[in-house]
Amino acid sequence: MWKLLPLALFCVAPCSAASSTTSPTTMPAPAFGVEVGGVIDPRQWGLHLPTAADSVAVIFRLTGKEIEGMQGLPRVRLIEAADDLGNVLQLRGVHPTRDVASRVTVNISLSQPLRRATSIAVLKGEVMFPVGGQSRILSFDKLASRLEKPLEDPVLAQAGLRVTLTEQKSAVFPKAILLRAEGRRAGLTGARLSAASGAFGRPMTRTLDANGQVTLFAGKQIPDSMVLQMDVWWGGEEVTVPFEIKDIRLP
Repeated sequence: MWKLLPLALFCVAPCSAASSTTSPTTMPAPAFGVEVGGVIDPRQWGLHLPTAADSVAVIFRLTGKEIEGMQGLPRVRLIEAADDLGNVLQLRGVHPTRDVASRVTVNISLSQPLRRATSIAVLKGEVMFPVGGQSRILSFDKLASRLEKPLEDPVLAQAGLRVTLTEQKSAVFPKAILLRAEGRRAGLTGARLSAASGAFGRPMTRTLDANGQVTLFAGKQIPDSMVLQMDVWWGGEEVTVPFEIKDIRLP
């Protein structure tokens, strides 16, 4: 297991409703801070993994009582990232998660900085928070029989969502379930796979990528006991708040 590298300086960028970039809304933007927890660079261990050899990951936590009280996960969009030599870093993936204490942690994977770089000079983006409205957890079993056709539930229609599951294969994963959401994507705030028997351990909630997709399972087969759970939200507004972190030291 990779060990997170603690930073000597924690970067905190508090935001408020006054800094929101969304269209006018009566919903207040949550106040939050950004606390950098570590950087993972596979090169320092000589690792050359197919999915990580050309990437570096920055892990940070969104802090604040309003964050802990939210349901589901916020969406995160990267606007700008560059190292201290001016090299633009390309986005590889954004993965927000929520732990059992309701703390939201974001893992942003970027293309590798230059070898001579000592820090990520800027990491700039936006966090989209679901505010108000209603939410419900939907569960779907017998996943193998639900592939290649839209999932049906009145709540999905009410939230303006069309969700389909597709079986995918790649050189990295023998088999994977790709969830694709269309329509009002903000209404799907999280998805995970679980089993009543607990055979798959504690489920990890994932969010959609920029293309409205998320890979939820990788393995040799899709067990009948596996259940898809989706956090669906509707009737509220999505409030966008910007963040900017500077001088993140590289390991």
